[in-house]
Amino acid sequence: MIYLLIVLSLSLPHQTTIFGGFAPQSQTAEVLSKALGSQTVQGGSISKGKGETSQSLQMVERPLMTPDELKAIPKGQFIAMKTGAHPMQTHLRLFLDWGITFGEAYQTPDRGQRKVYYADRKELEEAILEKYPQKNPAPHPSQAAPRAERFTRPRPPMHRAEDEASSLRP
Repeated sequence: MIYLLIVLSLSLPHQTTIFGGFAPQSQTAEVLSKALGSQTVQGGSISKGKGETSQSLQMVERPLMTPDELKAIPKGQFIAMKTGAHPMQTHLRLFLDWGITFGEAYQTPDRGQRKVYYADRKELEEAILEKYPQKNPAPHPSQAAPRAERFTRPRPPMHRAEDEASSLRP
């Protein structure tokens, strides 16, 4: 099913917006529901108890059209809003009925049958270093000195706790 969302704004002294045909997951319906505004309606309840009936009436604010109501507008129905006037729901002929046509249909190139190449880690590292050369490159881990040669600082002699304990005995 194809969904059509038309939001048309004309730059006249008054701004006119025409919209309709929302997709089910569209966030636009919520935005336009707020733009439509709200109305005050009378609501209430009646409750019956032991031989008594009570009635409660109250005034409640409600959107003119909720996002769900906007999404449920049938095909060909639109909401027209104009600055300084009340919004209205109307039936408009679709653009195809007006004789509007387009040239050739837009076709995306088919790339589904292209060959896929995989690179290993070495190829990726070489490509990155070739594209982004380093001024003072660090040696590659495979070219680093063996572990024993890396430590040049002499280590202090290690003492055992037993040696210290025996030297303290009389």
